[in-house]
Amino acid sequence: MLIIVLQGLKLSALKKYNVLDSLAKMVSDKGSSKARQGAMFAYERLFAELGSNLEPYVQVVLPHLLECFGDNNQVGLNRWASM
Repeated sequence: MLIIVLQGLKLSALKKYNVLDSLAKMVSDKGSSKARQGAMFAYERLFAELGSNLEPYVQVVLPHLLECFGDNNQVGLNRWASM
């Protein structure tokens, strides 16, 4: 659903609706592996659907991806390794 909204509203919606900020908060939530996993699902779909259009946001997203790869939660590691 998020992807459909962003495709219709263009990439400016990422900033307007604080999508990346919300995902960053989810990644930083050490108390909830489900929040971190949900953020990774969202990142995966964003990059799969919007591809190179997200290139300007890579430097914002990359630290979050690296943080998740350093996560000790085995379920999360398995999911993130498959990206």
